[in-house]
Amino acid sequence: MVLVPWHFGKRRFVRWPSSSVTRSRDSAFTLYFHLSRDRKHIITFTTVNSSNSRSRQLLSHLSIPEAMSYEHCVTGAVHSGTPTGSVITIGDREAYVTGSNKENALLYITDVFGYEYNNHRLLADTYAKEIPATVYVGDFLEETAFSKLTPEERNFPKFAAHNTSEKRFPQMLAMAEHLRSQYKRVFVIGYCWGAWGGCMLAAKPGLIDGLSLNHPSRLEIPGDLERLLAPTLIVAPYTDRAFPQESRLIAEKIFDEKAKKEKKFFKITVYPGFDHGFAARAQIEDEFTKDAVEDAKTESVNFFRKLLK
Repeated sequence: MVLVPWHFGKRRFVRWPSSSVTRSRDSAFTLYFHLSRDRKHIITFTTVNSSNSRSRQLLSHLSIPEAMSYEHCVTGAVHSGTPTGSVITIGDREAYVTGSNKENALLYITDVFGYEYNNHRLLADTYAKEIPATVYVGDFLEETAFSKLTPEERNFPKFAAHNTSEKRFPQMLAMAEHLRSQYKRVFVIGYCWGAWGGCMLAAKPGLIDGLSLNHPSRLEIPGDLERLLAPTLIVAPYTDRAFPQESRLIAEKIFDEKAKKEKKFFKITVYPGFDHGFAARAQIEDEFTKDAVEDAKTESVNFFRKLLK
């Protein structure tokens, strides 16, 4: 869910990412926007003052400006270490593969930095050992991965326009279906940009056995969460414009209802003191940050291990 405030008196757009709630400049009503994954169209909206029919009329044909602030999506530290896996080809996709478990597979969908980013490969090595599983970090970004671009070249709106769900989800689905045919259990973990793909895979009956979403972005809320068919964990920093507190509260309600009805394991873990991207790209300068990153990783490990029973 993303926020864009609107000034209805002059019918102009104001670009201002924040939490998922805003007030119009005339303070007449509060609007909640649910935007499409490409950030260009309103999917649904609600207003506190439902009698304001004029606002609903205007919203019915408005579209969203592309330029947004994604400061925590385009920055991050590179962690030291030497990955131990190898690169293979599955269909028309390359993937970094690590681990040798014959029963459990983990499909790892990265953030905008892509499958060659050292941090993701190091995390994959850890998951392979600790779950245990054979981990596949798919290349779903090719030359648009931020790890291949200079800071000046990293343009999130341009990235999003190129890497649409219509283009990338069939690639993710093909890799997941391949793993499903080879392994007894298939799990998925998605970081930031990779979260929406994980949700779409988890909405396919019988395709995956568990999903972990780390500081998710680009989710369509509530729809993506309501459609989940597999047990799901969300690892979220307390401060996150891509998944703010209002969205977490909606997620908690959905997870509570699904857990009671479906008797499946759903969980949300929140990390105060951290911001979007911390679980994969934090600058580890002190024990506090190091422990939080380690704990976030352990949350996913323990979640998947619980599903092995």
